[in-house]
Amino acid sequence: EEAQQRANMRRYDLQHFQIEGPLQSYLHGRYTKQHDPRYAVFRVAVEGLEERRPSVLRHDSLYVWREGTEDWEYEAWVLSVEKDSVLVHFPPNFEKTHDLSSVFFNARFAFPRISMRKMHEAVDCIDLDVIMPSYCAVPPLRTISLPAACQRLTSLQKDIVMRIQSCPGVPIKIYGAFGTGKVSSCKLYLYTLPCLLAL
Repeated sequence: EEAQQRANMRRYDLQHFQIEGPLQSYLHGRYTKQHDPRYAVFRVAVEGLEERRPSVLRHDSLYVWREGTEDWEYEAWVLSVEKDSVLVHFPPNFEKTHDLSSVFFNARFAFPRISMRKMHEAVDCIDLDVIMPSYCAVPPLRTISLPAACQRLTSLQKDIVMRIQSCPGVPIKIYGAFGTGKVSSCKLYLYTLPCLLAL
């Protein structure tokens, strides 16, 4: 999955663009900040950013190189994401090395591993015997009278409701294509709650 995510990010590589900056002022969150020579900020236009194509977050990395070269990349750190551009930090003296008014660049986004690390941490912290038990005793189905308004539902939908009733507190996944009655089954279960509480 991670390899596929990296491949997907490469679909949004940037070609033949110029870098704006260093910015004299920029909006960071709710505050306007002024230019700091030790902490220069640049703007890179990214087409499709508003539609999250690509999906870019703060602290992601953007690797930039001069158009026509392949021997040197600069790593930029994403400070803020705007509507159709990103604000980034480059290494010190980046703007002194290149004449940004006349030089064009190419760039690629790096897939951030933070989401993968969080998913692995979540797996390490859970009790797999609870989430994915090797054995689960299925209690017998409870049979109760259903409201008259629910009699039009299919036998499969009624069976789903009775199974939910028989396993209180146990998560049950209901899946199926559009229009197969998943929501109707849940509504039926809610209709039967007064009957269950009366037992």
